[in-house]
Amino acid sequence: MVEEKNLNLLKQLVFDAFMESAPYLQNLEWIKNVCFKCLDRVEKPEQLKSLLEEEVKKEEDRFKKVDLKIFMAYFFREWRKRFGYKP
Repeated sequence: MVEEKNLNLLKQLVFDAFMESAPYLQNLEWIKNVCFKCLDRVEKPEQLKSLLEEEVKKEEDRFKKVDLKIFMAYFFREWRKRFGYKP
């Protein structure tokens, strides 16, 4: 499991990305649930990217898939703001 400090940072990044992307998303609750599920499974911060990409591949509903891609774009933007590189 991720250290408490890193987990809090990841949660803050996810929250910031969610708030920024929310006006463009159709399935807000679904995105929130996917994010929490991925945060529960993550072992290191960089792993969140691959978990989100897995969710995109698994999802059959194209609207949810697009929503997740929109969220990920905002998440990566927030990540770059904090760390200066893309995960």
